[in-house]
Amino acid sequence: MLKRLFAILIAVFTCVNVAHGRPVGMSNIPAKTFDKQSAQIVTITRPVPVKPSDMIISDKAKPLHVVVKFRDDLAVRLVNGQLPVRTDIADAVTRLNPFVSQGRFHPLITLAKVDRLDRQRASLAAKANKPLPDMASYYRVMVDSPREASTLVAELNRLPEIEIAYFEPQPEPAGWLSSASPNYQPNQDYREAAPTGVDADFANGLTGGDGAGVMIVDIEGAWRTTHEDLTKALNGVIAGVPTGDLSFRNHGTAVLGEMIADNNGSGVTGICPGADIGMASVSTISFADAVMASLDTLKAGDIILIELHSPGPRYNFQTRSDQLGYVCMEYWQANFDALLYAWAKGVIVVEAAGNGAENFDDVIYNDVFDTTYRNSHAVIVGAGWAAASAGNLQRINFSNYGERVNLQGYGNGVYTTGYGDLYSAGGENFYYTATFSGTSSASPIIAGSVACLQGRYKNLYGVPLNSDEARELLVSTGTAQLGNTSQHIGPRPNLAGAFAAFSAPPSLYTTPSLVEDTVNEGASSNLPLWIHNRHASQSFDFTIVDADSFTKSVMVDSNWLVAVPTSGTIAALDSIQITVTLNATIVPDRIASYRGILDISWGPSGGGLDSLTRVPAYMKVPCNDVSYEVLSSADVGGPTFNWISAKTLGFKIANGNFYNTAANPLDDGSAGPWPFYTGMPFFDAFQDSFYVGVNGGISYTDNHVNSNGFFEAFSIPGATMNTFVAALWNDLIIDTADPNEGVYIYYSPKKDTTVIEWYKIGSFNNTADTTIQFEMIVCKNGTITLQYQNVGTVGPTGTAATSVVGIQQIECRANQYFKGNDIPARIPSPGYAVRYRNLLGQYIQSGNINGMGGINVVDLTSLVAYLFSGGPAPNPIEMGNVNCTGAVNIVDLTYLVAYLFQGGPAPCFFWKFN
Repeated sequence: MLKRLFAILIAVFTCVNVAHGRPVGMSNIPAKTFDKQSAQIVTITRPVPVKPSDMIISDKAKPLHVVVKFRDDLAVRLVNGQLPVRTDIADAVTRLNPFVSQGRFHPLITLAKVDRLDRQRASLAAKANKPLPDMASYYRVMVDSPREASTLVAELNRLPEIEIAYFEPQPEPAGWLSSASPNYQPNQDYREAAPTGVDADFANGLTGGDGAGVMIVDIEGAWRTTHEDLTKALNGVIAGVPTGDLSFRNHGTAVLGEMIADNNGSGVTGICPGADIGMASVSTISFADAVMASLDTLKAGDIILIELHSPGPRYNFQTRSDQLGYVCMEYWQANFDALLYAWAKGVIVVEAAGNGAENFDDVIYNDVFDTTYRNSHAVIVGAGWAAASAGNLQRINFSNYGERVNLQGYGNGVYTTGYGDLYSAGGENFYYTATFSGTSSASPIIAGSVACLQGRYKNLYGVPLNSDEARELLVSTGTAQLGNTSQHIGPRPNLAGAFAAFSAPPSLYTTPSLVEDTVNEGASSNLPLWIHNRHASQSFDFTIVDADSFTKSVMVDSNWLVAVPTSGTIAALDSIQITVTLNATIVPDRIASYRGILDISWGPSGGGLDSLTRVPAYMKVPCNDVSYEVLSSADVGGPTFNWISAKTLGFKIANGNFYNTAANPLDDGSAGPWPFYTGMPFFDAFQDSFYVGVNGGISYTDNHVNSNGFFEAFSIPGATMNTFVAALWNDLIIDTADPNEGVYIYYSPKKDTTVIEWYKIGSFNNTADTTIQFEMIVCKNGTITLQYQNVGTVGPTGTAATSVVGIQQIECRANQYFKGNDIPARIPSPGYAVRYRNLLGQYIQSGNINGMGGINVVDLTSLVAYLFSGGPAPNPIEMGNVNCTGAVNIVDLTYLVAYLFQGGPAPCFFWKFN
């Protein structure tokens, strides 16, 4: 009995000990309601790829890797080279961890950091007004055999956390390996006027028509960058390490020669000798990685050329010397997704269709090449017979074809650098060929034509064409395909015709292309945004709508994103500065950036504003929360460890009371709601109930104390719940073998203190930790004390050292005390206590009715006057509610009389927000 009484006194002391401390220097922090999921600028749904039901892989396939992508919403990232321990991805992690431990599991995109990929995704999605896939969720598994790949793909695609898994074979140059004798040509007729060639000779004579101001990145394997005719290629490798394979090197050298060989009166001359060149090798990185790395070098209007193809599904991805069944690189989902990023940035992709003799409209490809379902916006190039051939402008039998193939180039008899069959005196730096063939020889002709088109257009109008515009110009003005046009490979470009079809562009553009800044809460930032008109004679009117990420009904007249002026006229060849204000005085701090958009509608002066330019805006308001004082038992003035056994004094939550939407309720489940009988302040709001999670935390508002049904090792702020208190948040589990193991609740006699105890809880990931015991003491005055009896194995791998301790209300209203060994001195240990004290208000005694200080007979007469004579109300009104049972009435009057004259109980305490 004495032991029980002593425990009750401890509970009272724990709460009352800090009940009367008044915060010093705290400003009034009003509550602000905002939507955690705001700023969804993009409303179009991204098509999710269909998982292959059964992927048969030939024994003759050259294994490269299995590509696996987690669902975007899971945001799976490697942590210290390891997959995260999370129950929502547990099956995939179990299957993939052996590859991780063997060093065979890697991010697919390695040349860009995850945060850069995240920012790139958000920015480009906003500009394109289209959702983009999470490239950081792609990984590749290096496989030893086709059999291993087939088994892994099938197993992973059965898991709901995996968006798609598939085998990607080793890419190869899309050159045609013909056994026919070389057919030497007297000159580069593909440069000549249409219909023989693409009329590069004409284009190069015009300013910009040689590709000046345009950069091309060639993605393949290797190049001879010291070739005498390729001076621009020297030191041009921007990503990957070129392979030493001579066939790859000859192929790349030939491709560059078609495009940028020097115009010096000897050797050959490129179609676009004025263009700049870069190269990315897939020898050491994935194709998707090469594309993403190229985007860091390129700007809107530049070009990526893809000179690769890979074995496709026709022959189960079999590597074949005849290349039958080979398809273009966008067939594989990660590659397609990377090309979508290029389109969103305004980069034009020219892609070899491949030499597999495949019809892309065949049912074997489902909707992969149907642009109404999946459109990369790349220009796909087929191979047609050269002008000197009997089948001029007809499809060569090896070329892939279909409606998705847009344009054709010479697929045979191309004079260019490399190989040495035409000329080889002096060694490899002087190699030339007259027989370069395949969709590999066709594609550089198209890429070179696009560069000439782009260079001329930019010179005339100051803005670039996008991929759809460039493709449409070349298709609509090109020399038509001949022969069996049902095997569609499209026309051959005619640059003279395309130049003649130029029309004045949408010529307003902005610098910068996006607005962003970090602004402290309570401050604002003014940034310049320039709108440029590059039309030679036309002025333009414009209006700007500055749409922030808030629902206007919530923020009323407030707007954190403001542009001034919002309308005006820009003269021809002139610019105007807009001042963009990012205002953090009206919004709270938060983890994610605030995202908005500036919609600039414009058109010719006096006409309709029928064109639209979009400028994304980002404002980061760093978290800086001082709502709570937190001290530990190791700090001066901190709490004293005084254990209150809810197991002994209270009741056990029955195992059957735990529930969950997924998996085992005794693993990641929750129970509740349980009442706070007297209520308690949490940050700037009162809470009257709570939900308990097995994993060592509670929430006042969320009935599932987990992340989508599972444990997640998030930071604070960053928890998925609106309100959250983490006593020792970890992946914990209740073992039914011990009937006493579980979660207990105890209410003090006055029910102004609530104790929640996790008793002998086990660790899901550390089976040696089976007696973890800790508690949370929540007081009426808002104080939260966390105490630890047993925290498992203390150390780098122990349960305590991998846990989270802290509190949170809606993102940045938060205070993280400890996370995963970030501050070793704060690792909870037996006998350790942590106390949180709310500084947003104070717990004060009622009864001072007249506000003059003290409680006496004058207060009694003031209360009588208020109740019966129309006297002034107590200020605040809670001062008159001396029994803390509800409204101010005659019962409070008799209570106060009893206290002043009959030795009755003192007036109660109530919480007052600052």
